[in-house]
Amino acid sequence: MTVLSRLFIFASMRRSPRRGPVPFRSSPLLLLATLACASARPGETASYEQLQASTIFAGGASLLGVLTSGPGNLVLFGGDGDSLAVRYALSSQTRAGLFRNQVETIDKGDSLFVSIRPTQGSRVDLQLEMPEDLAVDLRDDGGRDTVFRNIENRVTVIHGGGSLDFEDIEGPLSIRDGGGPIRIRDVRGPLVVEDEGGGIRITEVQNSVRIQAAAGDVTLEKVGGDVRVQMGAGRLTVRDVTGRLTYGKSGSGEVVVERIEGGVERL
Repeated sequence: MTVLSRLFIFASMRRSPRRGPVPFRSSPLLLLATLACASARPGETASYEQLQASTIFAGGASLLGVLTSGPGNLVLFGGDGDSLAVRYALSSQTRAGLFRNQVETIDKGDSLFVSIRPTQGSRVDLQLEMPEDLAVDLRDDGGRDTVFRNIENRVTVIHGGGSLDFEDIEGPLSIRDGGGPIRIRDVRGPLVVEDEGGGIRITEVQNSVRIQAAAGDVTLEKVGGDVRVQMGAGRLTVRDVTGRLTYGKSGSGEVVVERIEGGVERL
């Protein structure tokens, strides 16, 4: 990631006394700013960079669909407003690449859609601020690192790879991941994870948890419902479960089980 992209995605974080670290709500005038520049280290190809932003009224929408491909990161978080704010940092090996339409937003009334289709040699780092009560469907074909924060509706994710990070999700959370680490904290709805490998860490789920995972360590702590885990090689750690734990392992790895109120069954 370029320095400019890192600043755009992460430098706007501030601390909220209610929810912990959440992205900063920038002013509308700053969001409309556009920057294009060329930079390169000695011996490297020049990279052209640009910041863009737009806002769409989302008062009548119930769903946000996001389709991404190509390199880059994604940060998606719910806010108190009634609009969808789309902010992105685009970098390209050519100046002409900055002026091709690589981020598209579609308003269909009850549904909003954002798609990223980078051209060859381009990268898009995207930040979406949405009304927190929208449901979210994400399909990522590019393996980008993705962060979700403060969503009060269901979240469905089909992810090609890269890291996934979820926190403060009110509704059901369903994940199908092609590989890469997954971190989940503070989910009130039921949780379903299908993972091809990379490791999973889950903390504070008030409902049931169901996991099917390939190789990689799996850790679950503080779950209010039943837990069912089917996994391959890797360490399994489960602590502080109110419901019943059912698990099966088809590969090597230590199993640590502590404080399971509903009992334990091995498949």
